[in-house]
Amino acid sequence: MKCRALLACDKIIVDKQGAHSLINVMAHAIVWAQQQLPGQEPQDIPIPPNAVSPQQWWIYTFWTMSPAEDGQSFEQVYQVYWPNGEKLMENRLPFKQQGDKPQQTTYFIGGFPVGQEGAVKIVTWLDSHGTRVSDIEETVVFVSHKNPALASATPVSLSV
Repeated sequence: MKCRALLACDKIIVDKQGAHSLINVMAHAIVWAQQQLPGQEPQDIPIPPNAVSPQQWWIYTFWTMSPAEDGQSFEQVYQVYWPNGEKLMENRLPFKQQGDKPQQTTYFIGGFPVGQEGAVKIVTWLDSHGTRVSDIEETVVFVSHKNPALASATPVSLSV
């Protein structure tokens, strides 16, 4: 069994025949936070290191199976890590392989980690009867913080 695709997406639509449509594959996120008090202009505010955006997102995987795996039960393990290496979440998605057709799985997550700049790492693998039976696969979404007030400014390079 081999993972052929592991992607983070804004949305996934699955039709009645099981075809998956991936909407906006996520590779990079630029975030900033603002606060607006009544009668005042918006003010940029720092982003807390544990901030999670209320954005819904999905993890998509595409597995190719062998005929010997027909009828076997699997659990797909999902882990998401902050850029500093701390685990944000882990969950499992059970499924049973039917035939030797490729297996597509989708996993919904209710918030995206934006509090730390760097690579948000997404890791997955398959277990069967408590034993890992696939390679560990990973992908990343790069998060950067941007000050919108400086968006049109000329980049500045500092050396110490």
